[in-house]
Amino acid sequence: MSGVIDEVLRPADLAQALALLAEGGGRRRPIAGGTDLLVQAKEPGAPPRGLVDLWGLDELRGITAEPDRIVVGANTTMTEVLASELLRAEARCLWDGCYEAGSVQIRNRATLGGNAANASPAADSVLGLIALGAEARIASVRGERRLPVEELATAPRRTALAPDELILAFSFPRAGGRSAFARLGQRRAQAISKVSCAIHAQLDDQGCVQAARVAFGAVAPRVVRSPGAEAALRGHSLTDPSARAAAAVAARADTAPIDDLRSTRAYRSEMVGVLLTRLLVRLAGEA
Repeated sequence: MSGVIDEVLRPADLAQALALLAEGGGRRRPIAGGTDLLVQAKEPGAPPRGLVDLWGLDELRGITAEPDRIVVGANTTMTEVLASELLRAEARCLWDGCYEAGSVQIRNRATLGGNAANASPAADSVLGLIALGAEARIASVRGERRLPVEELATAPRRTALAPDELILAFSFPRAGGRSAFARLGQRRAQAISKVSCAIHAQLDDQGCVQAARVAFGAVAPRVVRSPGAEAALRGHSLTDPSARAAAAVAARADTAPIDDLRSTRAYRSEMVGVLLTRLLVRLAGEA
């Protein structure tokens, strides 16, 4: 994105924001918190002609509890997620992911919509959304559509969004169950994840897993689910050591880590199983 940005536009409402993106012909980029803007400005590639600043659009912000779903606006910051007792109680994997992300200053600006649209394989809040089965509500001047969050990113820094589309909100079922998130970084805070994992599990009356969703970050070109780990856990107790071991093996098979400046492929592959096992121990109430 190296180069000069010609204009910064601040729409008065959502309708104007969508119109500005449509008029831009793909050369205007929406931003909200803008926490990654300067980092990406140093990257190669044609810059957008202008920025459409969404920060002032309160209609994209907020957390709403419906009878069977929770809706979180795309402009909701990570700090606002952390202030929500509803999300802490019913969406702990999302809450934990926001708690672990960045610094206080970054969390005060970083939005869920921006974190998802940035399409980083290490986006901490995205794992929780995927584990919760969230879908994104997307809009343009042409209308609205919905897309599972796990299908939003297509590659690093690439999404299924058209140039004139915006994420308006995320919604996920109020399904009960237990969820958690964990990550490994170079240090405790303000470091991009080397490996991250989120899980949401629904249990029956005997404590066996009826359904599970497991997501991993920083171990593939995008945040990914692990169908193998989910299948290995189904029908078993969270305390079953054989189920835990099988889930860890399956998770490693479902991911494709690489060597880079932050870590090695071998380390990441091993830590995929370790992180998942730690979360299963936590969900079982053993830690």
